[in-house]
Amino acid sequence: ATCTGSCICATETCPAAQNRHSMSYDSARGKVVMFKKDETWEWDGVNWTQKYPLTEPTARYMNTMTYNSISGKTILFGGYYTTSPDFTYYNEIWEWDGNNWTQMKTTTKPSPRSKHAMTYDTAREKVVLFGGSHGGNETWEWNGSGWTQKNPANNPSARSSHAMTYDIIREKTVLFGGY
Repeated sequence: ATCTGSCICATETCPAAQNRHSMSYDSARGKVVMFKKDETWEWDGVNWTQKYPLTEPTARYMNTMTYNSISGKTILFGGYYTTSPDFTYYNEIWEWDGNNWTQMKTTTKPSPRSKHAMTYDTAREKVVLFGGSHGGNETWEWNGSGWTQKNPANNPSARSSHAMTYDIIREKTVLFGGY
């Protein structure tokens, strides 16, 4: 069977077409995790499965996700939601364990933002977050229990809608593009 929308799936169950969502690969469970607006989905390489956790982030767009291979959890941060004409920007951090989302509480944290980039640095065991709308050229790191703002000597210029990933061979975070 085929599904409607812009997805590839072997069954009728698949997420509706969406933009402004986020995805990350959970290597321990072998699943792609997607958060779209207010839904959590997983892709196992053959089928999409919608998850129905007891708790989950409020509806949002343009958030970012990455996978923490040490904790075995997918990390979600930020995003925005609009109820025209107002926009609400978030600075919450959430962890997905495959069954449920847990909001992590911390006193120090990045400002609310969207269109930022985030990746997991496996050598240093930290999530690295950079920029975004309302985020300027800030660099933050999440160690699993708290945020620390970094002030590197050579900082990229402020930007949003950029991409970032971790190069495991060179042990470096790589950032490209944006505006």
